[in-house]
Amino acid sequence: MCSCGVSSLKQLQREAKLTLVSSTSIIEGGAHDVMVKDAKN
Repeated sequence: MCSCGVSSLKQLQREAKLTLVSSTSIIEGGAHDVMVKDAKN
């Protein structure tokens, strides 16, 4: 609810707007240029 900008369930039900996104847009919207280091070293 916090990310929707509402403070109650009733407000969420009144003001909620759903947006469909593709799996590609979720991947593209993630972190970029992140280097993952091996924990074993």
